[in-house]
Amino acid sequence: MLAFVSMTARAEAVLSCEEVDQMGEALTALGIAMDDENAEIGVGSEEEDALRQVVEGLATIAGAEGDEDLANASLAMAEAWDNRDRDAYTDALAEAVAKLAVISVNECEQ
Repeated sequence: MLAFVSMTARAEAVLSCEEVDQMGEALTALGIAMDDENAEIGVGSEEEDALRQVVEGLATIAGAEGDEDLANASLAMAEAWDNRDRDAYTDALAEAVAKLAVISVNECEQ
């Protein structure tokens, strides 16, 4: 799942409608898994690179889309990442998912 999210985020800056929906679903699953498993954002963990790439990918997409809300969510994720704060990371992740849902409704369901 993390591989899909990071590959999609790096593959192209502006996502298709299908990719927006897939990314939203993958990020939702990631947030649930992090909550359910009480995952740590630890240095040297298997998930470390993928979680960092999610932050970087969302920032890239936000910049390409010119979307301030998505940019703010990625910044909050980056700050939580730096602080190794799993709860803040998942909260910001939820904000990113909500913004992707808004993008989907506004740009894909017209």
